[in-house]
Amino acid sequence: MASTADSGVRRPRSLRASGTGGRVGPVGLIAAIAAMAVLPLFVSGSTTDLLVRALIFGVLAMSLDVLWGYLGILSLGHSAFFGIGAYCVGIAGAHFADTSGAPILGFVGAVVISVVVAGIIGWAVFSMNARPLYLAVMTLSVALVLERLAALTQFEALAKYTGGFNGLSGFSIVEWTTETWYWVMLTLVVVVGVGAWVLMRSDFGRVVIGIRNNENRLKYLGYSTSAVKLGVFVGAAAVAAIAGGAYASYARFVSPDLLGLEIVTYLIVLIAIGGRGTLIGPVIGALILGLVGPKISADYPFQWDLILGLGFLAVVVLAPSGLVPLVARLVRRVRGSSSRTDAGSAGNGGWRLEARDDDPDAKRGVRDGALRITGLKKAFGSLQVLRGVDLVVEPAQIVGIIGPNGAGKSTLVSCISDARDADAGEISLGEHRLNGSGPDAIVQQGIGRTFQGADVFSDLRVGESLFLARERGRLPSPIRRSRVLTAGDSLVGVLEATGLIDDLDRLASDLPHGRRQALELSMALALQSRMLLLDEPTAGLSVEERTRIGGVLARLKAEHGIGMVLIEHDLDFVKEITEKVAVLHQGEVRLFGPVAEVAASPLVREIYLGAVHDDASA
Repeated sequence: MASTADSGVRRPRSLRASGTGGRVGPVGLIAAIAAMAVLPLFVSGSTTDLLVRALIFGVLAMSLDVLWGYLGILSLGHSAFFGIGAYCVGIAGAHFADTSGAPILGFVGAVVISVVVAGIIGWAVFSMNARPLYLAVMTLSVALVLERLAALTQFEALAKYTGGFNGLSGFSIVEWTTETWYWVMLTLVVVVGVGAWVLMRSDFGRVVIGIRNNENRLKYLGYSTSAVKLGVFVGAAAVAAIAGGAYASYARFVSPDLLGLEIVTYLIVLIAIGGRGTLIGPVIGALILGLVGPKISADYPFQWDLILGLGFLAVVVLAPSGLVPLVARLVRRVRGSSSRTDAGSAGNGGWRLEARDDDPDAKRGVRDGALRITGLKKAFGSLQVLRGVDLVVEPAQIVGIIGPNGAGKSTLVSCISDARDADAGEISLGEHRLNGSGPDAIVQQGIGRTFQGADVFSDLRVGESLFLARERGRLPSPIRRSRVLTAGDSLVGVLEATGLIDDLDRLASDLPHGRRQALELSMALALQSRMLLLDEPTAGLSVEERTRIGGVLARLKAEHGIGMVLIEHDLDFVKEITEKVAVLHQGEVRLFGPVAEVAASPLVREIYLGAVHDDASA
């Protein structure tokens, strides 16, 4: 599966650190909530009615914003859960109004049914590691099917409860005044907004952002990303169902349209106008359109859709990140501070390194953790990339893998770090057989890897990236926001040698190439791996940076007993730090032995000159 970032769904750079688009502070937030709370005392009843409806859609929009803005997944059928909630409460009010527990029955049923439906959809999509577009299509299909079912009148047993095309109306489930409804919905907005804000800024929220940035990389830090996505998706569906139930209770009306594409289109407009990935932005967008929209649509009923579309295009062109980020940037500009300066201090900085002895279990594992590969094969269609590779890497040993482009070196690393990719053969580490294991399970066995292109999390800081690696796939707290990084001797040594120890508060995307490669290595070490798979760790580095990385690797082997598989094109670098070298050519290990002996082989010289020795021909 491609990473989530491949979908093009990313939060604007100006919001990466701020989280809410601006640093309002608790005093400003409380003042804004207080002003909103007294608003019904100064406006007409019709305006209060519009505000109630706007706040309901604000809650719904926030639930979609968590998915789209933070997780990076757009659910085009999010209206399905809103409609399910509305119908559950509507049916409870229309058919069970005489029951004292009708409101509880309606809202509990709304949440339960929405969670079950979302769980089925999410499991079907996320377990297959499908692309984000697949979820968008899947949810949209479910929403349209539910909309058609709700509108059917041919089946009397169904239409009796749904009302068919006309829906349900005139029922009463909660007897509150418009002002009471306003205060209840304002409270719900605050509870949902603060809860989502705390969650997305927590250590768990860092995992969510990591999925949005680079889901594939997060898997190789030991995380079950499908479980995280499923949990967030189901939670967002539950909130959407509550919003739908509130709408049905207040409006005393339910129709099939609440399940369809019109609602989710409206939500996308709200989020785009207010600011995706800000939480407060969708609420502001809902308030703007909720107050202004009815007036304009009443005066210009035939032009309203055109006006709304043009307004949406104007915001996308002039303020592509939304109004809230735009205002935040203007405020920073007035204050005379740059976006980058604010980003460095908006609650994400202050990372502190706490040295701690390496995990004694990991140290014991080093002594008995030989990596053994036997008869490993991998084909892509008719192209046989690996043709039965045999390799043994002992603890505290660096084995270099050399060969021309297309020899299968990176494929070999991929099959070891995600054993599901292998077509045949045996892979084991110590006494543990790894065949059929995914990257998260292999990390738990003590194998870490780096990626050739310095595959970092662009929206996370160095300290945050290392913190996620240090957790090794354990889901961190949904409340706490850690700023202390515990590091063993090996990791501290790498951070000091590469200078990353001074960059813990820096965005990974701002690091120069050499430091990014160092971060790749550091994340693998933070996993407390006893075997490292290094895919061209010196690619693109200067001579000085290459020498520094070489010294680090030699020290890790000598002082910490870590075994390594080193994929490298630079034969001189391989000679400097490896003990044994395997020559991979046309998917087979043609030579394996001491580095000096292999490097002097005529076969190696001929392979690198492009003329293959007769003994090595396929």
